[in-house]
Amino acid sequence: MLTYEKLSRRPAHFLRFSGLTVEQFDPVLSALTPRIDATRRERLSRSSRQRVIGGGGKYRLALSDRFLMTLCYHRLYLTQTLLGYLFDLDGSNVCRNLQEITPLLREVLPTPERVLSKTLDTMKRIGTPEELFEKFPDLKLIVDATEQPVQRPKDKTKRNAHYSGRRKRPTKKRQVVVTSSGLVLDQSPSVPGRVHDWKLFQSHYDDMPRLGSLFGAAITYVDSGYQGIESFLPRCRIRLIQRARRNRPLRDEQKRLNSLRSSHRIRVEHAISRMKKYRIAAEIYRGRDGTYDTHMDVVAGLANLRRADSLSITV
Repeated sequence: MLTYEKLSRRPAHFLRFSGLTVEQFDPVLSALTPRIDATRRERLSRSSRQRVIGGGGKYRLALSDRFLMTLCYHRLYLTQTLLGYLFDLDGSNVCRNLQEITPLLREVLPTPERVLSKTLDTMKRIGTPEELFEKFPDLKLIVDATEQPVQRPKDKTKRNAHYSGRRKRPTKKRQVVVTSSGLVLDQSPSVPGRVHDWKLFQSHYDDMPRLGSLFGAAITYVDSGYQGIESFLPRCRIRLIQRARRNRPLRDEQKRLNSLRSSHRIRVEHAISRMKKYRIAAEIYRGRDGTYDTHMDVVAGLANLRRADSLSITV
């Protein structure tokens, strides 16, 4: 049987199984514990309940083991049946534990929403975007979209909407905004894979007015799929990868400029790669559509936690 006590004695295995080190695991568990307790008290205090708090069934696993199981699910993306064998639980109990812990885990991790809020608060204290840019002249944002395969929908309309011409299969797509240090600052809700990257940017930008001041204060790097962003954000510092057209090849100067911009833009690819080390964000997604964004927020929060730890910063 897999337990926190047993696995923590082997730090290398702990990291490979959970995606966190033991030193990173313990503070998150400490922050998660009061939220789990409060949620349980609220659930057991409902008016229709006949037993007093303390009656009824008990958890077979300690909270540390249940949290470890949740991390293993996101890191390895095992089936719930196999997780049940590893942690000596029935598959239905595994499902209930995941449903309880995953939403609360999103509240304690440095998810993109929390990192963005902290960044905007810092901007307000500094003052105008010009003052912010003067204080942090290397402030850069890199924008890109990523796709993940999903199971083939049975409904034809939904199947056509999710079909990605790039991947040649049904996918879900989400857009991420990454800082030059590699922290995920924003992540859009998922959309069907057929939606173009530029259309996704426009709709998400309109739904997130807070992003306006952020893009106005930073240099933004995007790839050639975002043609039209310069006219959409005319007052922003946009660095777009230039695209060659028929009978209009790129000049040597444009090629050198593209190479320079790509050297900055590669950081978003590295950030996406860090998220996809959690197999739930890389393999064919098997879960319900309604839980997808929650899982992706948890993955981005775990990636941010590890990246901030490597940079020795607090987020």
